[in-house]
Amino acid sequence: MTEQKNIANPGFEGLGISASILEVLKKMGYSRFLFIDDNILARKDYAKELFKAMIPLKIHWYSQAALPALDDENFLDLVKDSGCDLLSIGFETINQNLQLDNILKVLAH
Repeated sequence: MTEQKNIANPGFEGLGISASILEVLKKMGYSRFLFIDDNILARKDYAKELFKAMIPLKIHWYSQAALPALDDENFLDLVKDSGCDLLSIGFETINQNLQLDNILKVLAH
């Protein structure tokens, strides 16, 4: 039985996970790729390693991100240079009193 790696969550395997992702992208020959991740930019150290390595692959990719990760212009330049064509930004609500208080959830800042 071959060993399976968790390529879904870098938190479980540390920063070396980007090597697994890059291996898959190279072998499959994808020109476009969707990262299904609620916030691919959340761990900037991991994201920077992955995005720098993706630049020579010239893959167009898409994912999701949270607003706090978008406050660093140099980081966003790297995101773009790595092939990102689209980041979906979700808003639960723009007013804490409208909805989040009803489910006891605090808006992330």
